Amino acid sequence: MKRYIKLICGIAALIAALALQGCASPAVSPVPAPGASPAPAVSPSPAPEQERRYTIAWISDTQHYSNRFPDTFCAMTAYLRDAKEELNLKYIVHTGDLVNSYKSERQWENAVRAMASVADIPAGVCAGNHDVKHDDALYDNFSRYFGEDQVNYRKCYGGSFQDNRGHYDLIDAGSTSYIFIYMGYHIRQDGIEWIKGVLEQYPDRAAILCTHAYFDTDLTLLEDGRLLKDEVVSKYPNVYMVLSGHRYNIACVPEDFDDDGDGAPDRRVYQMICNYQAADDRGGSGYMMFFDVDEEKGVINCYTYSPVLDDRVRFDDISKKKGRYGNAPQDELMTLDIPWELTN
Repeated sequence: MKRYIKLICGIAALIAALALQGCASPAVSPVPAPGASPAPAVSPSPAPEQERRYTIAWISDTQHYSNRFPDTFCAMTAYLRDAKEELNLKYIVHTGDLVNSYKSERQWENAVRAMASVADIPAGVCAGNHDVKHDDALYDNFSRYFGEDQVNYRKCYGGSFQDNRGHYDLIDAGSTSYIFIYMGYHIRQDGIEWIKGVLEQYPDRAAILCTHAYFDTDLTLLEDGRLLKDEVVSKYPNVYMVLSGHRYNIACVPEDFDDDGDGAPDRRVYQMICNYQAADDRGGSGYMMFFDVDEEKGVINCYTYSPVLDDRVRFDDISKKKGRYGNAPQDELMTLDIPWELTN
């Protein structure tokens, strides 16, 4: 028992130390959003007119970084930290597979260290299959490193399902009140009922579901995805986006839903996947998806960018394209109409 207590205390001390330390990565110059003017070397806080244009960043499937290329993971989060003001960065999503092996303390430490760089930015994570030993769904190590007690210090944190197996965050950006709802790999019916309860508690917030395994590579629904779509996405009128990773693709599948049953569509949902882990032999080289939300124009400019390579659009060069990725360059650089109603 004493040995067990000593181990737990040691883990807690490690997490606290890494959260304070973060990654010792150099500052990375931010890339401006599509259509924006280049950012100045030193940017002031966003002016009032900028508040209707802001950024949400999305990371997924960092397992090879935690395992073999921790400097890449650190560079990604250091970029988000250093570009916070220039991007008017409001939130960061991570849709799972933080590590490659759920039992590797070294990999969990690398993931904690990288995510500590964005400790001062609202953010959320969920577990992927590699984080929980696939279908065994062993959440013990995920709970030790990214459980409720390790992440609920963030002001956006709203509540937890089974020690962060699921959780939700509340964010206000521009004129939009968001709720980001997370549910980790191997979704069960009790998790679905928890999601329903949260959505019923916050019916006036634009809901974005963040999960790991929604689409297969060919964009057919996986088991978790089918359960979410049938019982949540299709039934709750404030759900507007689904973000996922797991398989190899970068794509957006819009779908319209008739919420009032009159035969006409009432709501559009953007179902999305973004995962670069097998795009090259370095785990994806730090590519992330960014949502540049421009409420004045009523659009979301979506683009991918790697601060490691200082490069947008991984697959713009056909020689880089991997056979298992079915996407085209326009899937990495697209403009979507904002599907929820904006308040003037």
